[in-house]
Amino acid sequence: MNIVKKRNTVLIIADRHSPFTKEGYLQHCIDIRKEYKCNKFIDIGDETDNCALSDYEKDPDGLSAGNEYIAALKDMQKWYKAFPKVDVCIGNHSARIFRKSRSAGIPKQMLKSYEEIWKAPKGWNWAESWEIDDVHYTHGTGLSGQGSALKLALQYRQNCVIGHVHSVAGINYSASKKDLVWGMNVGGAIDDSTYAAAYAKDQIKKSIVGTGVVVDGILPIYLPMKL
Repeated sequence: MNIVKKRNTVLIIADRHSPFTKEGYLQHCIDIRKEYKCNKFIDIGDETDNCALSDYEKDPDGLSAGNEYIAALKDMQKWYKAFPKVDVCIGNHSARIFRKSRSAGIPKQMLKSYEEIWKAPKGWNWAESWEIDDVHYTHGTGLSGQGSALKLALQYRQNCVIGHVHSVAGINYSASKKDLVWGMNVGGAIDDSTYAAAYAKDQIKKSIVGTGVVVDGILPIYLPMKL
């Protein structure tokens, strides 16, 4: 009897930084899901920006922490409706809430989970990293520059997908006598014109907006959004 392995096609959602996401990005992800018949979904992290909780200089005309939360939650509801089941990687912006609580001396027992904070449906779950078909998915906090995903893949000797580095997107490979590994950067999906991205306004390289797809754990595809 022939055993047919179920094919997994994973859609990777880039750093959205709600409520500062690039207009049209949700529809882009919906279109890619349909075109590639994706059945697994990874949000690579920084799903929300939490700009008002940043330790950096604040925009005096920006949203308060409370109003930003309301706006981000409203945006998250749209994603819940479009994508009922998503595994989310915890990003550095995602974790701003908990970094603030640590600096204030608030114990974990007194805090809500990510799922509770963002009123997520049962199909949405947060963790530092996820593995599907032996591919390692993580936000990439601490990594930087061209080929940053491949650097992680070389350390793990495992195919890896990261976000975090908004101005880098695509796939890089490395072969040894024993194996072949690849790393995929999925860029970012923040709107660079918003005040939340003002810290990078003088940078020549801007966010590359797009989506990643991984077929059966072996075929990585990067799909830039038409702007």
